[in-house]
Amino acid sequence: MSAFEDLPASRARDLIQEAGPLEAYRQLIQENDAWIRRPTMDDGRPITQARAAAYLEIIAAWARRQQQKLGYDRPFAVVAAGGTGRGDMTPCSDRDIVLLFEGRVKGDIQHDSFFKELKRQTSHTTEFEDAHGFALDLTPCGLDDAPGVSGKELNAFLDMAPVFDPFGLETRFRERLRDSCDAFEHFLHIRANWSDQWAVAGGEAERMDRFDIKNDGLRVFLGGAWIRALEGFRHIREVREEIATEDAGVLDAYDFLLRVRCWQHLRHEPGGRPDHLGNHPEDVMGFGDFMSLGDLLGAGCSEKERFEFANEVRARILSARRRIAAFSQGVIERELRGGRRIAPGSTVVYGRGGLSHDPLPEGVPARERSEAAVALLLQAQRYSVPVDPAEMHGTFRGARNWFAPVPSLARLFTEERGSLAATFDFLSHVDGAMERLFPGYSAFESSLDERVLMAGKWTRGVIERHKMQDLETLLGEGAECIRQGGQLASESRLHPGLEAARLDTEHIAAVRLALKTKRLPLTGADLAARENAALSRHERFASGFSGVELDAYFAGWEKSHGFSATTLEVARFLIAQRRAFKERAGLGSNPPEMVEEFARLCGTPEKLRALFVFTHADRMRWERPQEDPVRWFNSLELYGKCLRVFRQERDPARRILGAQGHDEDDLEILRDFGPDFFGGIYGRHAVKFGTHLLRLAGGDPVVRPKVDLIHEGPSDILAVAARDWRGLAACISGELFRQGIPLRQAHLFSASQHGLALDFFHVAVAKTVSAQDLSAAVETAIRERRHLEDFEESSLPALSGTFTLTQARSGDFRLRFESPKDEPGQVHALCWRAWRDLEANIHGLISVAGRSGSNIALDLTLPPHLDAAAAHRRIAAWG
Repeated sequence: MSAFEDLPASRARDLIQEAGPLEAYRQLIQENDAWIRRPTMDDGRPITQARAAAYLEIIAAWARRQQQKLGYDRPFAVVAAGGTGRGDMTPCSDRDIVLLFEGRVKGDIQHDSFFKELKRQTSHTTEFEDAHGFALDLTPCGLDDAPGVSGKELNAFLDMAPVFDPFGLETRFRERLRDSCDAFEHFLHIRANWSDQWAVAGGEAERMDRFDIKNDGLRVFLGGAWIRALEGFRHIREVREEIATEDAGVLDAYDFLLRVRCWQHLRHEPGGRPDHLGNHPEDVMGFGDFMSLGDLLGAGCSEKERFEFANEVRARILSARRRIAAFSQGVIERELRGGRRIAPGSTVVYGRGGLSHDPLPEGVPARERSEAAVALLLQAQRYSVPVDPAEMHGTFRGARNWFAPVPSLARLFTEERGSLAATFDFLSHVDGAMERLFPGYSAFESSLDERVLMAGKWTRGVIERHKMQDLETLLGEGAECIRQGGQLASESRLHPGLEAARLDTEHIAAVRLALKTKRLPLTGADLAARENAALSRHERFASGFSGVELDAYFAGWEKSHGFSATTLEVARFLIAQRRAFKERAGLGSNPPEMVEEFARLCGTPEKLRALFVFTHADRMRWERPQEDPVRWFNSLELYGKCLRVFRQERDPARRILGAQGHDEDDLEILRDFGPDFFGGIYGRHAVKFGTHLLRLAGGDPVVRPKVDLIHEGPSDILAVAARDWRGLAACISGELFRQGIPLRQAHLFSASQHGLALDFFHVAVAKTVSAQDLSAAVETAIRERRHLEDFEESSLPALSGTFTLTQARSGDFRLRFESPKDEPGQVHALCWRAWRDLEANIHGLISVAGRSGSNIALDLTLPPHLDAAAAHRRIAAWG
């Protein structure tokens, strides 16, 4: 049966029976529009309820016919939600109609033949609209979807009413919502809307240049009504009955605004489109609308009558806005004044100052006090609300003398909602609390390190919390990307936020724990630093503040702190390997043997991912990717290559190029660049340069090199596809030097069997440099083999510093140059001398410049006739 039996539904049913739904709709709406145009002011609710009955009786009759016609015997219901469920329908109102079924939408409902037929008639065709006079959009919902209902959608279901419900599903769904939804969280949602918008609107009751009747009027009342309805998850009809006995004038004010809304809707041309939030332009009254209220009387009235009528309507609008604002503000403030428990029987209460815990009796043991304190922190974090400052002298009073770890502490690290950084920010004001939970923290937060000395502003405790905030930023970015349909760590691109979002609860807790405690356990690196007399005192004693070795620091924390064994194991690993990505990124290349060794170090892809996310959160603010793009690029490539080790990918070239139309002969040529090329970040650029490389392999002399400036995150990379010849790196580095372009890193790949090179030069390009001009200049230099002549030597800067030549594997060497000075042209000078004096073939380069000077390394291959001893002698002549 319909929930609108108290409305003029019987006439609507009779008219549907006599004239059919289409004619019934036209007559009922025509009559309702005529009623709206009458110059009466106290019939807002009867008008909107009658209009709702017209729509809902037509929909109910249609649903009944469909059930009988299709012989559908499974439980379902048609219900009205939101304003439609309240019966607050005005000429431009949305029709919020929901189809309820048992089960879930995904899997149970979306493939149901009855549902698909109803959607066909209402959404995929105009069959329903043609037969009934209005469009209908049905929203499916399953009883088992109740736990996922929240926010604005939950408000709509608070106002839910049955339209056609032969199986009683509306009552069952309301009970499911009551049992599964978090009433306190929804209270906070309503209060946030009140604070952000409705309270502002209530305070601007005298404003006439813009008044949104729905958002600045009706919803101001509904905010208070919804809060009262949360108790027992009642329909607003019950709340209205209560209010009628307390202050009927509030309902009169609300109903009067409904009346004004009816007028306002008919004053404007129909067909306005609501925005993505469901707001209608017809709801907005401007100054002109306030000035022309007298026109509602019609042409047959005198100017004096219209003048007085307009004044009366404006006065009543002003009064109505004030009354409903006072009502809702009173509801909210009464809740806060008395304190609202976050759940029935809970010891945590939300009041005006924030969350507080019920007072504990004197003499309560430290463990019980600690459990109460952590419970308060957990609820504040979960709901993103502050702890009442009065609790500093309540629950947390004297915490430095009794606060102790309890098993529920780990839940702060596993809680998916809220901010752990904010929780620790509160605890940072409780003297001694951090030390009680994390031994060594007091010494850590007051110590000095390079960051503190550079900034000269905050302690290390603040910096640590910034890292926790950065992790939360990454998690937020990953979650938002997923909501927008982003892919998790695709084969071609890796985003730290998406990688963070992939971590399970135990591993993300480990990352948080490692960020919190990184400098507290004593590691082997800490002991070595303390013995290094070359370091300053604050550098020697910058870590290991607990004095407890890493293997023993977390002992017993499964029981005392509540962390899982996996979380503690991963946290130890992250702390021990906190510099692993940075150290390997400084090597400049990620050869297969190093990648496999790094994958073995991590052991599992989950620990690898945790280390990657930990490193990013730990360093992203202090060593930003924009400031050191080369190191971050190398870390990202190492991470991506290690992931592929775990996936055991055998033919990355086919994955990248297989869909590009290349046949097996083409693949064989391009595959000659090797699995190391295709297994890293550079590999996907084979798609862009593959066709050109194949043309070069064809031997046509008119095919020129291809040079293009590409971008990988903050890295600017000059990519070069050319025929391979010894001296190519020296040629390109020379042109970059002449163009004034700093060269920071280069990875040079060759298909030796086919004489092809695909090289990538990481450069620092000023915004004023034309990418097209730079590419053209480098291409010309390659074609003309510039910067290799003997006279080039006279223009090279002197290489004043230390040279080191070490052998990596047979024939492969690393030539390192360290200088206290960072001078332009050093990279090219080293490349040029390696080409000419060592007859070397260069395949990798990294250049790091800082306050201490420059550090340049070349990865190269020496010719067979030049052994290491001879190479050392030639290098010695450079000095």
